[in-house]
Amino acid sequence: MNMLRNELTNSYWLAINKGLEMNLNKKPIYKYVKTLFFGAFISVIIIDDAAATCTSNTATPGVVNFTINENIIIPRDTPIGEIIYTSPAATSVGHPLFSCTGDYTGLVSTGSVQSNFEYIFPIGETGLGFKFYWHNSTTNLVNIYGEGKTNTNGQQVGFGSSPFYLKIIKIRPTLDTIEIPAGSIANYLAGELTILRFQLANKINITQQTCTVSNINVPMGVQPASGFQGINTRMAPRDFAISLNNCPSGINSVKYRIDPTTTIINPTKSVVTLQSNSTASGVGVQILDASSNPLPLGVDNVFSGYAATGGNYSIPLKAAYYQTGYIAKGGSANTSLTFTMTYQ
Repeated sequence: MNMLRNELTNSYWLAINKGLEMNLNKKPIYKYVKTLFFGAFISVIIIDDAAATCTSNTATPGVVNFTINENIIIPRDTPIGEIIYTSPAATSVGHPLFSCTGDYTGLVSTGSVQSNFEYIFPIGETGLGFKFYWHNSTTNLVNIYGEGKTNTNGQQVGFGSSPFYLKIIKIRPTLDTIEIPAGSIANYLAGELTILRFQLANKINITQQTCTVSNINVPMGVQPASGFQGINTRMAPRDFAISLNNCPSGINSVKYRIDPTTTIINPTKSVVTLQSNSTASGVGVQILDASSNPLPLGVDNVFSGYAATGGNYSIPLKAAYYQTGYIAKGGSANTSLTFTMTYQ
């Protein structure tokens, strides 16, 4: 157990047997921890039913299951309009045939975000969208007769065993992490008839590239009582660092935020209380920057040493025992904080 020990000689002495172990527990290395999208993303791919009368040879729609990589990592600087993933080919289970009379307008998406993203269905507010392809991975899934054409002879048509493809496209700035559940994502309609149902066979986790960050233990070591000179003084600080490894290119800036899991005693001096199971009293922990100045807690701090080329980096910091009461009583002395990395 980490201890501050009192020994009664000519005066009270404070020492640390093993030192404070300050666990800086890493939060997920993205600012928005996770956005979950539950329920179906039902987009509708339709043949205009205002001018079409359609029938099918079966009451049961075909089902197309797309199997997607469960974990997709995208570069942070991916340009808008870029395809971030193309699924393997998937064929329909069941091959309904249908016929329609009237004019066709092809694919209609009420959720299209702008004209240059025609036929893309936004995935909630994630900044991503689904786009469907038929026959090959470059042919948009539109009216299979071709846009604007008329079929008046009642000919039955269908997709048969031709493959379908699903692409995920960046349509605006994205969240740092996205979870898309398995299940229905779109229907292909002919008039009011559902011809095909498109589904995800598995959930998808999509994250932007970030640096690798690990939890940190800060051993404070054995420090003599002479390190305290009275209330509002500190012992000698101990160095520690937040390591940022394998940072990808394309991140322009990095910010870090440290939040105590205990109470901030002195916001100006960045001093926090010990954990409730600590037995020492009159003592807190001060968090400092590399120059031994109090590090602002609970706010974003810019890491000025980062370069957009990526690589490995270290954010140097310090921690010190800080006397908060007129009498510092010995005992166990531990605290913990969390840190959050924000990338832009």
